[in-house]
Amino acid sequence: MDLSKYKFLDPLAVIGCIFLGFITKSYVVGFGSFIGYLVFKGIMNSAARTTVGDQYRGVNGEQFKRFGTTLQERERNVNIMFEQQNGTLGFAQSWDFDGWDGQKSVRSSLAFKISRHIRTMEEKEQHYLKIAILLYNSGHISEAKYNYYMLAFVNGNGKASVESFTYRNSYESFKDGPGVVKFYVDKQDASVESAINRILKDLDEIENNKDLITPAPISKNPFLLKNEIQNSIFKKTEGGYGLKLGSLDGEELTYGEEGSLITIAPPGSGKTQCFVLPNLLTWPGAAVVLDVGGAIYEATHKWRSENVGPVYKFSPLQSTDSNSYNPLAFVRKDVNYIWSDSKLLAEMMIVSTGSDQNKFWDENAKEFLTATIAYVCFYFPENERVMKNVMNVLSGKDQKMIGMLKATVSVDPMEQAGYYFEKMESKTLGSVIQTARSNLAAWQEPLVSQITQKSDWHPLDLRKSSDKPPTIYICVRADGIDQVLSILRVFIAQHLQVIFNDGPLPGKRVPGVLFMLDEFPRLKNMPPVDMALNVGAAYRIRVWMFAQSYGQLKESYQNAEGMTGACAVRIYMNIPLQDELATTISRQLGEKKNIDTGILEPILPVRVLCGPEFNNYSLIVATNTKPAKVQKAYAWQNEELKARMV
Repeated sequence: MDLSKYKFLDPLAVIGCIFLGFITKSYVVGFGSFIGYLVFKGIMNSAARTTVGDQYRGVNGEQFKRFGTTLQERERNVNIMFEQQNGTLGFAQSWDFDGWDGQKSVRSSLAFKISRHIRTMEEKEQHYLKIAILLYNSGHISEAKYNYYMLAFVNGNGKASVESFTYRNSYESFKDGPGVVKFYVDKQDASVESAINRILKDLDEIENNKDLITPAPISKNPFLLKNEIQNSIFKKTEGGYGLKLGSLDGEELTYGEEGSLITIAPPGSGKTQCFVLPNLLTWPGAAVVLDVGGAIYEATHKWRSENVGPVYKFSPLQSTDSNSYNPLAFVRKDVNYIWSDSKLLAEMMIVSTGSDQNKFWDENAKEFLTATIAYVCFYFPENERVMKNVMNVLSGKDQKMIGMLKATVSVDPMEQAGYYFEKMESKTLGSVIQTARSNLAAWQEPLVSQITQKSDWHPLDLRKSSDKPPTIYICVRADGIDQVLSILRVFIAQHLQVIFNDGPLPGKRVPGVLFMLDEFPRLKNMPPVDMALNVGAAYRIRVWMFAQSYGQLKESYQNAEGMTGACAVRIYMNIPLQDELATTISRQLGEKKNIDTGILEPILPVRVLCGPEFNNYSLIVATNTKPAKVQKAYAWQNEELKARMV
């Protein structure tokens, strides 16, 4: 019971005691009654204060005990907590003080409990809080000083979460939890700055023992440690679906989540030996591989055909040794989809120049090609829905298309395209058609025409053949990419889009489909790949892109930084000093404040990233995980993988 709320009781008590003395005709009785009342009030107020403060007493000591039972154990656990940036610290306080009720001083009390996660603290706060805890652990400061430092750093100048609070009697200028805490902190002068200054004085006083209790800066090692793997994005997963990334302190680092990856590495840095071959020789799911040069197919197709599922090789420049694939076979004839499916192929076949001067011709060429593909797929028999007939229309052999488009009233875009091109000036229309034909030169090659007459597989086989998932290799010479660029773009984009059209998979664990795209930037801007980076996880699609340089990626994607950021895992190898990527990576990893100078410095300076320290290592940056410095693990150094290669 808080008797102080009833201020009228004191004068009434005096009057009552006088009256009692008058009736009993004894001053001793009256005076004794008043003394008894004061004692009773004091006991009740003390009980109220005890109730307020009991739940907060002992909290700070219990928290410290959780660090361990011995000095060495506590020191080790404190160091681990700050190194891993994982832990929430709390502080509790109950306090009696002389408050003010608006007229006079009254005995008052308050109590509160606050908490704060280490990751919300600035590096300087972490550094000095760690020193304070270790000073107390080693017996160099008193419990009172330790509690002061905990109050200052946990509160963090008002950044703490107030878990609970109470106050009584005082009419000070606080009516909520933060106000209670601030009132107490101000009274104790427990700002972060004051705490740091006091710690520096403590260190000066024990200068002879400074080496024993002053820890190294928090971010001395900014990289992922071996004992942190299981709490990171690289934790082990069941089913053998993890992608191999190299060796971290002797332990294989794998990525088993469902996000996509990108590797940026110059020629000769080992990306094929370190990433492509080890994974294709172990990955249990379906795969689509852009194989520039053919070496990947030669080294992995035998093992995959014998241990995973059927293998297909699509090689448009070596058609005598190629399986067949007809992209028009997968354009849906449904009136709701035929235009959009045709448009996808047209946009992949015609690579825009990007210049404003050519924009009119590029856009109209795409529109005309879309109409042509839709026309062939809508009106031709199934066995004649081939690129050869598309080329016949573009060459003028088929004069009926525009009239037939106008008559396709069931498909509005086709009908509208018919009227649009009918009204176009013949000279302009001729230039539009010529623009389209110039982008489709590869499709006119006799050997290409031959291997696009039919399809040996369906793109949906990639996700529906769970027992024997297929592997599809797109093989092309390094000097032939530009020659068959239109074909490569259609092939990859359509396989992605057909899977998207089939809808997301339910939330069950399956290997999914791995797209490994070597020399990816040379394919130019491909929206279906962008889509896969953002929503591919729902469809069990993981895209792993490979690029020789960041500049190469920027040539194809204006938002290259955003594209790499959309990848859950970014891998960098042997970055040249002059490459702007080095500066970009250093900036993305952030800065730390030099404890002594107060100057912000990169966590990983460019000169270190591009120096000899990383010659035999990859830098792997992943979502919500410390960067990892991973030793390259070459396939030819692994006896098991060597045995699997042809």
